[in-house]
Amino acid sequence: MFLYELPTTGLSLRYASTISEATQIRAALRNALKEAKRTDHAAKDYLLILKVVDDYLPQLNELIVGTARDELGLKTEPVFSWRTTLSPNLFNATTRQSFPGLHADWAFTLLVQGFTLSNYARTIVTSLGAYEHDRAIRDAERKSKDDSLNFAVDLLRRASGAFAFISETVLPQWENSRSATNDASLTPGPPLPKSHPSPALTAKLHLECASLYSTARSLVKPSGDTVLSPYLSENYSFHSALGKKWLGVEAGEKGGVERAGEAVGFMVWAKEGMNTIFGGGSGGSKGKGKEKDGAEGKKGRVGMELESVEVHFQPVPAQQHLQTRIPDGTLAVPPIPFVMPQLQKKSTHLEGEIEEELNKLDLAEGEDGKKAGTYAGSGAYY
Repeated sequence: MFLYELPTTGLSLRYASTISEATQIRAALRNALKEAKRTDHAAKDYLLILKVVDDYLPQLNELIVGTARDELGLKTEPVFSWRTTLSPNLFNATTRQSFPGLHADWAFTLLVQGFTLSNYARTIVTSLGAYEHDRAIRDAERKSKDDSLNFAVDLLRRASGAFAFISETVLPQWENSRSATNDASLTPGPPLPKSHPSPALTAKLHLECASLYSTARSLVKPSGDTVLSPYLSENYSFHSALGKKWLGVEAGEKGGVERAGEAVGFMVWAKEGMNTIFGGGSGGSKGKGKEKDGAEGKKGRVGMELESVEVHFQPVPAQQHLQTRIPDGTLAVPPIPFVMPQLQKKSTHLEGEIEEELNKLDLAEGEDGKKAGTYAGSGAYY
């Protein structure tokens, strides 16, 4: 899973006194991001950042709605400074850039939310370890870790929803305002247990991952990014290879001898893809440290599976023919749509006193100055 570097932001905009709470919450967001930047990944307080973001978003939304309705007038267009983290090499002088407009702050705040949710999920998954391979694990412990893993999946779904909301809602609104957004690796070797998901479904999950990585790579490539682009390229190739591997497993286990050649063809194609990534080919990635060790581990597991194939005397189709047999991918779980938190209106002390006095008057004034009754039909005379 990709580890996002959280952006930081400059001093908060000096709003008018009527919206000073937004200024205070944004200052808290800035402090939380500054503290996170100085803290190791494992010790970052992601829950604090998420809470501050949830507090700030409805305040910011109120300002955006107010300016759109001309209920709030700003003498000058607000400008926000944010430190870019996905493509810092584009800005040679500094990674901190100034962005005009409330929509800019909206987009970056949502990016912070998405990055934080993803990193939090990564922390949870890392802490669980490869417990699915532990045959001695107790049922209670497995269930507890399954629950934690499902929680991490929900965090990733929320992150996906936030990124989609940025691309589908925030950025178009920003443009309009100026002119008028799996890792999943299942690698059990054949023969598959009865409880294992369908090989065809597993293939489609990896193919969908590859499709999403390919789309993201095409969006990032024009920027010349040297940090995110290699990650997207490698994971596109990795999931594309795993998709072909599982198509080969499906052909071999479900298709019988008649599809044995197709199974071998997909397996060979998948192994070529893995060799390109991990075997020092022209498209290979030169990882470092733990990431390199993890990549070699993936290569070893996949390699053993690709080599444990029983070959039948059937022609092996060419890759051009196999390409026509690759289905569309599918999502394991859909993104959770982003829902804008609602601003909770707080009554002022004066409003509370006025409301209390009005309630007293309603109770105190009755016929002839007597206290009005509270029984059913009180005050009704015939």
